[in-house]
Amino acid sequence: MKRRAASLVLAAALGAAGARAASPELPDLTAAAEDFSLDLDANVPIGDVAENCASAATGVDLLRFDSTTYNIGAADLVIGDPDCPSCATHPGAQCGNPDFHCSPAGGHNHAHFSNYARYELLLGDEVVRTGGKFGFCLEDTFCDGGTEKFTCEFQGITAGCEDLYVKFLGCQYIDVTGLPSGEYTVRVTVDPNGVIPESDDTNNSSVYPVLIEGTEEPDVTMPGTALEVKARTGGGRRLALLAKPGVIPFELPSPPVAPTALGAELTVNDVGGGGPVSIALPAEGWRGLGRPPGEKGYRYRGGPGDACASARLTPEKLKARCRLDAFALPATGTGVSIELFVGDAKRYCTLFGGDELQNDAKKLRRQDAPEACQEN
Repeated sequence: MKRRAASLVLAAALGAAGARAASPELPDLTAAAEDFSLDLDANVPIGDVAENCASAATGVDLLRFDSTTYNIGAADLVIGDPDCPSCATHPGAQCGNPDFHCSPAGGHNHAHFSNYARYELLLGDEVVRTGGKFGFCLEDTFCDGGTEKFTCEFQGITAGCEDLYVKFLGCQYIDVTGLPSGEYTVRVTVDPNGVIPESDDTNNSSVYPVLIEGTEEPDVTMPGTALEVKARTGGGRRLALLAKPGVIPFELPSPPVAPTALGAELTVNDVGGGGPVSIALPAEGWRGLGRPPGEKGYRYRGGPGDACASARLTPEKLKARCRLDAFALPATGTGVSIELFVGDAKRYCTLFGGDELQNDAKKLRRQDAPEACQEN
């Protein structure tokens, strides 16, 4: 699928939840985000992958943004010394303070608060992506009329001060690789597990609408192993398709764009001018194979009135048996393209112009088509 130029539009923040009056004895934390941008086909340190922030170290699409925690309470947030071993020689180690570990995020090992913040990307009310185990060094980045006194060695946030995490730091993003274009919402939550005593826990989240474009997954070109289109008694055609990969197995769609979530569409097109026929394979007909579901592929079972009786997409094959009610058998030598769209995010495609075994009024049979994806 041809990737569109990337763009992102950020609407005004919807704001944090309403807060009640702060207690004078405790801090009160609120979260904010700004300066959203897309970083397409990016590379990240392997430590970010270890922290479950990114799905891979190369070729990932990232939604980056600055994140700020404000202490609007009357008391300082005092964390103190995380009491960690040398993180350079003990990567991933748990610290004396159980809320901290030696994080490899960003390509270095520092003592970071393990679950200090949560970043979520929502489509409607559904969370489609989350950030990883975010590690924060809590310190005074800026104080309005005050004096910065907390550092990474003795952590905390002074009352009236803020802690800023800029967008280029490790894990300071949400991995949006493979997501279809659309209107999403980013939700930023500070202290999501409620481990920090605060005067008000209702104002720890803020949300921001974003429009994301240009993050579609790459096309998968398939060797068209076997294609048969046969005339049916009473009219119409029956399609039998089998495509197997070459040396490299087929790449499955990532979970957010799986057919179980978005459904799929199979398109058969006579390149010589007969026009395409598209068949819907709705999400409710798909099931994930393996554990967790989808790890080994996906299976489709159609109902009595559905055009496709069955389909299967695994790393080893794409197979489908469907009914084509309005498809004329193409002329001899004319190519037939086959495309399977998973939502609007991933396309599997091939062009059957290979060896022709039969092409007459009753049946079209081809095999060994070249790996080819035409421009969409």
